[in-house]
Amino acid sequence: MNHDYHGAVECKVCHSVYPYESVPNNCTNCGAKLEFPKSETKKELYGQEKWSPLLNSIDELMEAQSLSHNIDTTTLGDRVKGPVTCCWCGEYYKTRDNRVNCDSCGGTLPMPGCADPGEKPPKDPRKLPSGYWYKLFIKQNITLRVGLFLFILFSILSVLMPLCLIGVLIAIAILIDNYTRLNNSYHALKNGNALLGKVERVQVIGEANEPKNTEMGKVDSGLGFRVYFYFEVGGQMCKGVKDTHDPIALTYFTGQPVWVVHNNKKSYSLWPPIA
Repeated sequence: MNHDYHGAVECKVCHSVYPYESVPNNCTNCGAKLEFPKSETKKELYGQEKWSPLLNSIDELMEAQSLSHNIDTTTLGDRVKGPVTCCWCGEYYKTRDNRVNCDSCGGTLPMPGCADPGEKPPKDPRKLPSGYWYKLFIKQNITLRVGLFLFILFSILSVLMPLCLIGVLIAIAILIDNYTRLNNSYHALKNGNALLGKVERVQVIGEANEPKNTEMGKVDSGLGFRVYFYFEVGGQMCKGVKDTHDPIALTYFTGQPVWVVHNNKKSYSLWPPIA
């Protein structure tokens, strides 16, 4: 039985489906040669009437091939349309409702899992939403609070016990490392070169076993998720990692194209970032 898959290529032999951005030469299931359409229409990600057929088709295919990790009846389409958090200001939306930008700060919302990476990041230097620096470095910086607490504690104790100066040095090291990491991410978002990368896998933080390739499945975890991605700079492959509690990570799949802003090996970020 043949289907009309929008934004994907279907194998005519076994009817496996591949998104446009990750179509191999031959079907990975039966080995048949895949025929890529001669013309591809630009997909509008946020026009749900255009990409919903693809999401529904993939859900049906995954159910038939037992590829889904779902523990409930939530479909991929529901998760893509579902909750999203603005990384710039922290505003939470129960449903995306075709939003491209946050209603509160105007920042670009993170993309759901899709073969379309969205618009290229603006030319640098970029104007980031107001308040983002304060949120990143102060408001949600738990490590800063811990580091300052340890610094004050060991500074007081060192008056009585000089050996506690070691604790002061450790606290200073924590604060410096924390500032360096956040500063690298901030400057990548503001001044980094825009590159097209791909998602490698999504791991549930705290899993004892080998990280699962979630494909387009769903895994629940209160510890959050770790998104692994890679991108090429000057012919060299670089890898990046992003920890998040945003369930939008559950829609990401292996080979999904994503925008990355990059300054150097330690200064990079997904664009738009995820909370």
